[in-house]
Amino acid sequence: FGIVYEPLLEIPAIEKTGKKAWYITDADFVTTEEGTGVVHTAVVYGEDDYNLGLKKDLPVMPLLDEKGIFNADAPELIRGQYFKKSEGVIKEYLETKGLLFAKQNHTHSYPHCWRCDTQLFYNAISAWFINIQKIKPRLIKLNEKINWYPDNLKHGRFLNILETAPDWNISRNRYWATPLPFWKCDKCQKTKVLGSVEELRAVAPGKITKLILVRHGESLKNIQHIFDSGQDSSFVLDKTGIKEAKAAAKKIAKETGELVIYASPIVRTKQTAEIIAKKLGLEITFAPELEDIHNGNWDGRVWNDPAIADSRQAYKTLAPAEQYLAKRGQTGETWQEAEARITDFVKAIALKEAGKTIILVSHQGPMIYLVKALRNLGVEETVKLFDLPAWQAYAEPISVYIDHKTGKELDMHKQFVDEVKFPCPCGGMMARIPEVIDCWVESASMPFAEHHYPFENEAVFRQRFPGQYIAEYIAQTRAWFYYMHVMSTLLFNDISFQNCVCTGTILNDKGEKLSKSKRNFTDPWEIINLYGVDALRYYLMSGVVMQAENLFFNDREVKDVYNKVINILNNILSFYQTFSAGTEVTNLEKSDLTNVLDLWITSKLELLKKEVTDAMDNYNVVKASRPIKDFIDELSTWYVRRSRDRFKSEDSAEKLKALKTLRHTLINLAKLMAPFTPYIAEHLWQELKATPESVHLATWPKSEPEFFNEKVLSQMEVTRKIVEAGLAARAAAGVKIRQPLTCYTTPLGQELTMQYGDIIKDELNVLMLKSGSDSLDTVLTPELKEQGLYRELTRAINALRKDAGLTIQDRVTIYYQTASYEIAAVFAKFKADLQKDTLAAAILNQKPELPAEHQTEANINGVTVWIGLKK
Repeated sequence: FGIVYEPLLEIPAIEKTGKKAWYITDADFVTTEEGTGVVHTAVVYGEDDYNLGLKKDLPVMPLLDEKGIFNADAPELIRGQYFKKSEGVIKEYLETKGLLFAKQNHTHSYPHCWRCDTQLFYNAISAWFINIQKIKPRLIKLNEKINWYPDNLKHGRFLNILETAPDWNISRNRYWATPLPFWKCDKCQKTKVLGSVEELRAVAPGKITKLILVRHGESLKNIQHIFDSGQDSSFVLDKTGIKEAKAAAKKIAKETGELVIYASPIVRTKQTAEIIAKKLGLEITFAPELEDIHNGNWDGRVWNDPAIADSRQAYKTLAPAEQYLAKRGQTGETWQEAEARITDFVKAIALKEAGKTIILVSHQGPMIYLVKALRNLGVEETVKLFDLPAWQAYAEPISVYIDHKTGKELDMHKQFVDEVKFPCPCGGMMARIPEVIDCWVESASMPFAEHHYPFENEAVFRQRFPGQYIAEYIAQTRAWFYYMHVMSTLLFNDISFQNCVCTGTILNDKGEKLSKSKRNFTDPWEIINLYGVDALRYYLMSGVVMQAENLFFNDREVKDVYNKVINILNNILSFYQTFSAGTEVTNLEKSDLTNVLDLWITSKLELLKKEVTDAMDNYNVVKASRPIKDFIDELSTWYVRRSRDRFKSEDSAEKLKALKTLRHTLINLAKLMAPFTPYIAEHLWQELKATPESVHLATWPKSEPEFFNEKVLSQMEVTRKIVEAGLAARAAAGVKIRQPLTCYTTPLGQELTMQYGDIIKDELNVLMLKSGSDSLDTVLTPELKEQGLYRELTRAINALRKDAGLTIQDRVTIYYQTASYEIAAVFAKFKADLQKDTLAAAILNQKPELPAEHQTEANINGVTVWIGLKK
């Protein structure tokens, strides 16, 4: 180290610094694994270079301007050239001078603007910083108060970010951003920070004009809903209106600087202005330009007067742009005329009263249209202002700062603010520094800035701060989450949010980050049109992306959600509607739960409620959403399938119990699904005619212990294990499930009641259930074979009904032709049962001409049977 070398190009500006520049030193970011182990460093143009330059006291000499052009301190060879274009000139110079050691192509990464792809360069510039090191221990301590999901972020990624955080550079050298509110003296270099427009008005008197807009207090005119442009002097303030005017006066009394007051001469505004003026010790200037919109021949009429109903309805139903031009009645004003009247007046007094605080006491409509003009709002935007609470309130002061030169609302961007200069006590002039604010300062200020705190809405801010919940993707741990945490620590010594959910990154199935420019993903609208918003939403919310992990997006998995969640749920709803048609299904009561299947599904529902609620309370949407899919599967494949005969039952009491149970389950399921699948949840709600009018207005489902039975859950679990073992035994024996068998023996289930035994026998299609070692009696008697054929025929006929598009309301005649004596005998022997189970009016051994969709060649245990249906 310490070897001195001769520079390739002379840079006099560096030599003038008197600092040692051209020598070899040590640096921990240089390795000997490739090249010579010696690299050139340029102090101004890289973070490592800059830190090393400060450590070694190297000369700091910028040679590029902000556009990447070599400046006057650069060698004459490249002075005035763009830095990338100068590369060829430098290489040619080195080759000409015999200084070039070698020349070869080398590919390496280089930063580019992500918007326009312009090549970028690192450059050390002066900037404004917040000293994070001073508050770092507090940042780390306050992190303990935040509930992070996933929780490993708390003491992992986010803690690491806090521990390694550099000071925060809050300044940017751009134009379109919020100006930094720092003014610097050109003489003594003293800096002044201004915290509000009011502070700026105080140091630069006469530069900024303030309007305080006050709608008159409540009057009899408003209570009685009467049109009045000021002709009726009896419409005075009521008691409430007087209180509102006094409250407005008290608020305005806190204003500083010179105040003036102008008011509409109509009695309700006149009274309001007089109360305010008396409190402030001001003289009022009454101006007819501030009057309410002139109603013409509507004056004196109540708003719903039948005599003007047609005229008023025509006015109300016009599109906003046309309404804007329409007159009140036949002789009144249009809003355009009222706007011009008040706006021209305000522009004039803004020039006359420049720099003052002007109190305007007027009426709702004219003030809204004044704001329209000040803010260049469109007509439709303006009409919406009428519905905002701020403009419906009486005598609630609303402040607007205006540029008295333009007559428009004050523009706080550079082009205006930079014009505001004021004298420094030293005799110099204070001017704003050129930099603007880092956008993350504004983002970090959101929790209080959205309420315009500390200037107003303190109660609202205190009530809502810190925020209960915030969510964004994982990269925001280093950005928005971090900066909000810093800002709230600096200003409030507290956290900004109590709970934080981090999502991961969505990649395509090849592992590539989704890119709009590459279009390396399926158009979301294609997926939505195929499977719906709910399927896509549930897929994402139940996926690993909600655990801050990468999700390899797969269209097939969205389809799977559609099939196994949305489609099955729609089928269950359709099933319910089919069998509940014409039946009044009331709310479920405990006394209805006499069937173990009903009590089982309500118990499962209670478990689901708790699981989803607990997970949501912990902001774990993955753990909250995934059990819903499993529940829907069990609801369909076990409860509805096992209860099918009860829904078809001629026992109306038993049928109603099943319907009430299913309706109760679907209504609660709709509530649980509403945050994840809002559309199918609302569809269920509307189809079931539940109250209130929307599931999204309903309360979250509460625990209903009367519908929960731990023993039933336990015994049903045993029952399903027996069924699983029995089905495995049938499969091993090669016996179809539709073929009845005599007996299944199992060591389980000694304590099961008859209802569970009936479920097992029906599921396994056996006539008896015995206790003992596992065994399945597979001996087929002639009677059992007949039963098997009967079930096969029933299945084939019902499958044909479905393919033909028939419903349970359709009664049919069944036709058949077969060469099998055994099958013909079954048709004859089980005729009544077949008619009942296939909803048939008659069964005939004939083969008439039928549409193709109403006939089939069925294979029944290896024998072909022709079957036809006719409505």
